[in-house]
Amino acid sequence: MLDWILEKRYRFATVLLAYFGLHVVIRVCISGSLDFDESEQAFLSQWFSLGYNSQPPLYTWMQTALFHLFGYGVMPLALLKNVLLALTYLCVFGTVQKATGNAAMALVASFAMMTIPQIAWESHRDLSHTVAVTFAVSLLVYCVVSLRHQPHWKWYVAIGLTCGFGLMSKYNFAIVIFAVMAAAISVPSYRRWLLDRRLILSVVVATVLIAPHTYWAIDHLQLASAKTISTLTREQTDSWGSNVSHGIYALVTSTLACCLLTLAIFLVAFRDSLKSIYRQWKSNSTAADPTTLLIERFLLIVGIALMMLVLSGHALEFKNRWIQPFACLFPAYLMLRVGRYAYLDRVAMNRVCISAVTLMAVVLIAIVARPMFSQKRNKFIWLNIPYPQFAQTIENEIGEAPAIIITPHMHSAGNLKLQFPSSLVIAMDQRHLVDSESLLKIIARGNQQVVVATDVCTPSAHEKLSEFAIEIVGQPTDQLLWQSHAYRYLYGDESANTTLGFARLEHSIDPIAAIYDPLSASDRIGALPQETATH
Repeated sequence: MLDWILEKRYRFATVLLAYFGLHVVIRVCISGSLDFDESEQAFLSQWFSLGYNSQPPLYTWMQTALFHLFGYGVMPLALLKNVLLALTYLCVFGTVQKATGNAAMALVASFAMMTIPQIAWESHRDLSHTVAVTFAVSLLVYCVVSLRHQPHWKWYVAIGLTCGFGLMSKYNFAIVIFAVMAAAISVPSYRRWLLDRRLILSVVVATVLIAPHTYWAIDHLQLASAKTISTLTREQTDSWGSNVSHGIYALVTSTLACCLLTLAIFLVAFRDSLKSIYRQWKSNSTAADPTTLLIERFLLIVGIALMMLVLSGHALEFKNRWIQPFACLFPAYLMLRVGRYAYLDRVAMNRVCISAVTLMAVVLIAIVARPMFSQKRNKFIWLNIPYPQFAQTIENEIGEAPAIIITPHMHSAGNLKLQFPSSLVIAMDQRHLVDSESLLKIIARGNQQVVVATDVCTPSAHEKLSEFAIEIVGQPTDQLLWQSHAYRYLYGDESANTTLGFARLEHSIDPIAAIYDPLSASDRIGALPQETATH
């Protein structure tokens, strides 16, 4: 397999194009509804802002641009993610090839990222900002390695652009910048170029890119930081020892979840060369290739930085996706550490490639099976909720697309925005994004349909949504026209139904209120009722 791909220069790119292209096609065909992160992007794309929430805005800006280019739909969402993933694989390939001059080793290092579950599966299942920052990590290392081989000013500019891209994708990219720079300075052949005065170009470019959002983040510090701090300290106690032990456990388990399968596959694949590789590492560890030392020390510095967060007693939770941007370089490091034995042991490299391609097929099958077999697993997901049919019901009943749609949460809002691209969709849990002046202008036009759509069933949620509608429309909500409709879950049988509902106004001057939906999708998203599960 390895030799076949290397036989023609275009075959590696063709394999990547085919694989990620299939992901786009499958995602478009499998469901017209959106998952968690996808619905967030569809919802936020309604506004251009220097910031939206606890994540930097760059991914949303890119997604909005694709919506403007292709129109609202599932395809632009899948396209952006898969382009970034494909570029990540290409950057890792380029880094190893520049370091070794060996296309075979570069190919194996790139393909081996498929052995990282967080990248191979979770990135396709439902991630956005993490995918962007993972690409930024691979691109930054590629730029630094390229700078060593070709110390031209353009690579300093590229480093600045990449740092800006990474910081505008996810805040934890600051750790990456520190770790890459510290690792590069510790390696003599990199240090001379990183301490060059042309590095000012990198600093200036990155500063210009992040300055506007930085101003916004400082002005909205609570909004920008609250969710991350809450997640890190969710189970914090008064005991420093308990906090540290909990944090170490979370960090270790997340790291193993990302890297253990990769390490196991490499150990099995190179089992015939393990003794020789170990002797080489033991005797020449300090005389390794500069790029090997760069990535090795980068991973070490990242580990130390994360451990310091744990030892502070304030970091108790580490999601697997937080480790993903750092772990993407782990296969490249293993490949570089294997060194010349990789080139000599073609059988071992073929084993890694075959494992990666097998995992590609498994992931493609799992992506299809996930929504299609939700009922078998007794757990429906967001992709199973029939929002396209719900939207069609709304449009049929009111005769046109509503001007304003009010929803209880961002995930319903994003799904309805996808179905009604011309409508302003508002989410109660994102009220800080509501522009009152724009709302008043829409309402003042007259004859503008206003709809409250919900999948929330509890009386308290009904009351909160009603109060929010009063706040938005600016008038009492003692009259309403509402309907509830039962829908079969996508890929569910006739017993697997949910009820979605909406309230509307005949005219924009009429009062509006939310509805009470006794059979909501929110209640059933976790699991089917017992009687349904037995069919």
